[in-house]
Amino acid sequence: MITDEFNEFIQNINNQDKIACLDIGTKKIGVATSDKSKIIANPHSIIKVHNLDEAIKSLNILFDELSLLNIVVGWPVMVNGDITPLCQDIIKILESLLKLNPKYNFYLFNECFSTRIIDKDLKSLGLKRKKRNSIDDKIVACYLLQEVLNKI
Repeated sequence: MITDEFNEFIQNINNQDKIACLDIGTKKIGVATSDKSKIIANPHSIIKVHNLDEAIKSLNILFDELSLLNIVVGWPVMVNGDITPLCQDIIKILESLLKLNPKYNFYLFNECFSTRIIDKDLKSLGLKRKKRNSIDDKIVACYLLQEVLNKI
């Protein structure tokens, strides 16, 4: 299932299920995961992306290894709500993943300004641009996931 409705997303989550979050970009995918109690989000990894097929394969393997079915996905819509070209690629990825496992439960979460917020925070910690760019996607995924966990 792919939804942008929070209540619909959480209805399909079992008590012991972890939740993951993806910050999907054109070159990298940031990944974060929750603890089983769904209280704390943790940055997990960054997946380098060369094409959509590779992204789909890598994500499916990761979800299988971590036993993940419930995934929050950063939804990079414009401030006015318009869909971006990246949104179209994200939908292609999610639909392909659903064909591989129809039990996946995806929640599209508006990520407007999240990258800017995290970049500003990382910069305030004194991290150089190269270091910020190497970790920002998984930190954004963690930030988005924590926002969702705070609502549960």
